[in-house]
Amino acid sequence: MLRIELARVKEGMELASPVMHPRTPGRLLLRPGYRLDGAAIGRMRDLGIPTLWVKFPSLAAVIKRPSQALTTQQNAVLARLSECFDHSGQECFPEIPYAEFAGAVRSLVERIRLEPFAASMMSDMASSPGSLGEHCGATGFLSVVLGLKLEGYLLDQRKRVSGLAAKHVESLGLGALLHDVGLLTLPPSMRALREGDPGTEQARWRDHPHAGWSMVHAHIEPTAAAVVLHHHQHYDGTGFPAISHSGGFDRPPAGADIHIFARIVSVADRFDEARRATPPTSGRYATVEALRRVVDDARANLVDPVVVKALTHVIPAFTPGSIVALSTGQPAVVLEHNPLKPCRPLVQHVRTFEIPTELDEDFLGERIDLATSDDVHVCHSDGRDVSGAIFDPLCADEFDVRVLEAPAVGHGARKRVA
Repeated sequence: MLRIELARVKEGMELASPVMHPRTPGRLLLRPGYRLDGAAIGRMRDLGIPTLWVKFPSLAAVIKRPSQALTTQQNAVLARLSECFDHSGQECFPEIPYAEFAGAVRSLVERIRLEPFAASMMSDMASSPGSLGEHCGATGFLSVVLGLKLEGYLLDQRKRVSGLAAKHVESLGLGALLHDVGLLTLPPSMRALREGDPGTEQARWRDHPHAGWSMVHAHIEPTAAAVVLHHHQHYDGTGFPAISHSGGFDRPPAGADIHIFARIVSVADRFDEARRATPPTSGRYATVEALRRVVDDARANLVDPVVVKALTHVIPAFTPGSIVALSTGQPAVVLEHNPLKPCRPLVQHVRTFEIPTELDEDFLGERIDLATSDDVHVCHSDGRDVSGAIFDPLCADEFDVRVLEAPAVGHGARKRVA
């Protein structure tokens, strides 16, 4: 399979993955196997769909995608969230179907456990026009994937509960789906504000975690409610809201004092916000640009660095199957993600940027492992110049998810887990 920009799609190409409507979550536009024609390509151009997956038998064993069942399941959750959140007015709060959302999360967890490549759809889903329901759904899905990747870390961070309970991520997923529900208490014009935006409305916006917690804490598990309350906490203790401590003073929690579920959702939330943000020029940020922003946040001690390790494992900087441009000027297809060096995947030269309708073996050239080719890097991806977003690990184990940073802020000790 190849993931190609819509501008390079040609009539006669065969879809390898379903195309979902970007403005109507859950609505299927085209099924796998559809032979593209001019009308379909024009319709997708009008809808702003950026990329498609087309069949290429020579890469079928290399490039993997989630099943149609998982895609359908996830889009059903997105549709329900959009119905619940995006159609509510300033004074009209929706009836939150907590039991339904909890059941949906359980089903997603079961499905994702069977599909280790599930998160590869995240960059495509985050490319669609944003809405509160879509953002919450994407954050929830990514949070569950991160939680499943971090089972050893959950055991380490949740010593007060049994090993089996520590690894259960259903409450994590439910809290992530509802993390921004407090925004429904704000006027629609204020819901698009972001942390750090200037203006007099920022103080009111910063109250949305507490407003959300007030709405849900009586209906969901305490750990899920804690996600809603604390998803804007910073690992260095500079986040919000403040909480009461012994001695009669209030301050935000830091490090391991922030529940691990909230730390996971903070990373997922930041990544999805960065992926959906609108660049100063046009289009959407590339996945590697969004990853770079979250990696910089970890290096600045704003988010848990162990959770960011997991993020670089489950979200490839360059999606396998994508056509990229190398710093040598040559086009290449990404074959394999390298989680320890996220910006240096295994690639294979292709003959030209112009993708032929009928793909054949001659289209492919030599393979290059960019992890061992320091003088070559990806410079163009997702329709953008990404040279300035390329990052390398600052130390050998910065992105090694088996190495756990000590949870106390300011300590550099590490321990390794199997």
